[in-house]
Amino acid sequence: SYYAALDQGVFPTQRGKILSAEDILRKWVIHTLMCTFAIDKEIFEQRFQVHFDAYFASVLPTLKILENDGLVLHTPTHLHATSLGELFIRNIAMAFDAYLKEGQPQFSQSI
Repeated sequence: SYYAALDQGVFPTQRGKILSAEDILRKWVIHTLMCTFAIDKEIFEQRFQVHFDAYFASVLPTLKILENDGLVLHTPTHLHATSLGELFIRNIAMAFDAYLKEGQPQFSQSI
């Protein structure tokens, strides 16, 4: 099939990753946080048909630490980065990255 594709002028390989439903959900959260510095939980819940706080129950302790550090404001309806939190938005977004393992090397790091 490799040589047949070459003979047809088609690239014989493919690159990419098929995203799971969870990947798509988390991608949306991280992208939205990094672009707008906020999550509207109602929009999230309408889009994905799940309750934000219930779905991310394992992340809530981290959000509490970020809130205590003055980086986020976590209300029943929204998650907002504070002015200081905007400077550390990557750190906030990391809380939602299911593939990020503590102590594992990263391609890019924040302060």
